[in-house]
Amino acid sequence: MALGDGTTWDVTLPDNTVVANLIDEYNRDLRAGIQARMHLEHIWAATQVATNEAGLHRYITMTRQVSAPALVVGTQTQQGAVWVKSSGLDLFFTNSASTDAAVILAAFDQTVAGTKTLTTLPLLPATTATTDNEAASKKYVDNQTTTPAQMVKGWASITWAGGTPTLQDNFNVSGINDDGIGLITISWDTNFADANYCVVATPKDNGHAIAQVLSIAAGTVQIKCRDLDQNDEEVEALYVMAIGSQ
Repeated sequence: MALGDGTTWDVTLPDNTVVANLIDEYNRDLRAGIQARMHLEHIWAATQVATNEAGLHRYITMTRQVSAPALVVGTQTQQGAVWVKSSGLDLFFTNSASTDAAVILAAFDQTVAGTKTLTTLPLLPATTATTDNEAASKKYVDNQTTTPAQMVKGWASITWAGGTPTLQDNFNVSGINDDGIGLITISWDTNFADANYCVVATPKDNGHAIAQVLSIAAGTVQIKCRDLDQNDEEVEALYVMAIGSQ
């Protein structure tokens, strides 16, 4: 360690006892000492061509703070500060209104307060949600609502007036065909995997009527409506639901 290499830091020197021919050594010592210390976190080369080469950081280290720093607020003064809270070691930002907010970090477990509005939808991991408070991906929701065979894959609401059936509303029905008195065929928009699916048909009638599945295929189902005496009957309405694999 020699005077001028900047390794020894002494703010009391030079003093009035230092001879004049050592002032240049003390000047170099001050410059070297500042550059060496700033170069730890800053990119501060020993020589620079222009001032715009300065100001770059390698990293920033922070000491723990019990409370947010007191900012001096005014024109062109301290408008915000980033600091580490000693309790929990979370990274915080404090604005000029002394409002503290935790900085969201990518690789740490955090509890973040306040409303966060995302302009794009977040990407979730491919793993399946397993607890009540975990977010579920679109694929997981789709699998629960469209893939399992136990879900309803088609339904129809059909009414009769003057002997003519009308499809009032439906899901996954491409059309209906009037096959005769109380006899109707429903065609599915998306076929089932095979004929091994379940069809539930319920008639609405002022008297007593029953609905019976006469034939079933992957793409169609034929239903007959009869009264309790087994006579063909055009009911007021027929409600049909189909469940199975597609």
